[in-house]
Amino acid sequence: MIFSSRSLFQSSTAIALGISFATPALFSGSAVAQRTFFSDVSGSYWAKPFIERVAREGVMAGFPDGTFRPEQTVTRAQFAAILRSAFSEDSVRKSRTFKDVPAKYWANVAINKAYTTGFMSGYPDNTFRPEQKITKAQTLTFLSNGLQLEPPKRLKRLLSVYRDADEITEETRIGVAAATENGLVVNYPKTAFLNPNDEMTRADVAAAIYQALVSQGKLSALPGDSKALAYIVIPEKGQGSGGGVGGSSGNTGTIQNGRLVARGTAFAVRLPGGNDVKLILAPTDTVQTNLEVAQSITSTNGTSIIPVGSQIQGRFQPVSINGTGGSQYFADRLVIDGKTYSVSLASDPIAPTSRQSVSPSSVQGGLSTIAGRLLLGRIFGGGTDLGSLLGGVLGGGNNNSLGGLLGGGGNNAPLGGLLGGNNQSNDNIVVVEPSKLLLKLQSDALIAHDVRGGDRPSFISAKPLSLR
Repeated sequence: MIFSSRSLFQSSTAIALGISFATPALFSGSAVAQRTFFSDVSGSYWAKPFIERVAREGVMAGFPDGTFRPEQTVTRAQFAAILRSAFSEDSVRKSRTFKDVPAKYWANVAINKAYTTGFMSGYPDNTFRPEQKITKAQTLTFLSNGLQLEPPKRLKRLLSVYRDADEITEETRIGVAAATENGLVVNYPKTAFLNPNDEMTRADVAAAIYQALVSQGKLSALPGDSKALAYIVIPEKGQGSGGGVGGSSGNTGTIQNGRLVARGTAFAVRLPGGNDVKLILAPTDTVQTNLEVAQSITSTNGTSIIPVGSQIQGRFQPVSINGTGGSQYFADRLVIDGKTYSVSLASDPIAPTSRQSVSPSSVQGGLSTIAGRLLLGRIFGGGTDLGSLLGGVLGGGNNNSLGGLLGGGGNNAPLGGLLGGNNQSNDNIVVVEPSKLLLKLQSDALIAHDVRGGDRPSFISAKPLSLR
């Protein structure tokens, strides 16, 4: 990699300012070593979980002396640099130059990115004022603009959760309300006070950026036992003017943000479109397969939170069951009405079926991977027309290919391992009936979309689910 003098200057400046210009591991898929423990962020510091996660993902960095400086205020240029590290939104307008941002200014590229993506704008006198400190209300407006959060219909009601709502300027009211509705607002020490005109500290920015990434489904919500949940502002269901704010009591024994689906909640699933066919896998297969929610996940009052048909994006991958190769489904994405959420779902391990229990009628019309088809050919012999028996090839994503089978790369077995030798998996095949799968959340999941009726439901607890 070749670095220009300008890029080296920007990198050294970023380090000095505690900002990361590296592509975060969160979005690039590569592991980036980041310092996540800082000498000036104690175990009891209110923003510790927010700071550690944005540092881990490379969105914000510490300083060379091992500090994070959480109480240091943030300038417009610094915030533009943080936005550049955190988000990869498309441009919505053409670039422009500002008379107070020289071409060689350390944050010139970041400022241009913040402007073209719609997060930040300049002033009427064609200045950007890069050294000006940002306020709480401005920060929330920047995020609402750049993430294109829809203006809320219940603006007054949302703003009424703040006892100092009359201090919110007219130009930031919509942005603050949209940020509130989407769970971006974190108020310390009391959630009922926004302090909209206070200058933002690095800790404040870390919390707001973290919540913004959660709302996009790029990060998981804080765990249910985190004390920091008490500072996240979520209006309670049915709240009117002058009411309290979720989490303001400081009670961390229960989740009060109203949008958290609890660990252990069960999901009944099916193939997309409700197709009721079996999937035939070899014990060595890793195959990307999307599923759908087959029964709505509802709150205690019956409100649908995760509707039928919501897409689950995951994969079947090999597991060992008592020394025998089986399969298990894992998912990390949930798509609801076009919006993607980060989740952790898993099925129970799926035991293989011995060759003695497999018959042509038991797999007829099923979808098979290439390796699964080869195993069926071995089990049934050459007299069976697999092309007529099976419904098609299960493929896409990380599926096995013939080259993978022959080469034995990754989790795949070489062709000889499948069709010969004494490997116990030779006589077994995995037959999956998706309609009988039950996926369970491995950790709490934040579902941040507006539910039917416009109100947020109460906390969704883990509960048993019967299969049809």
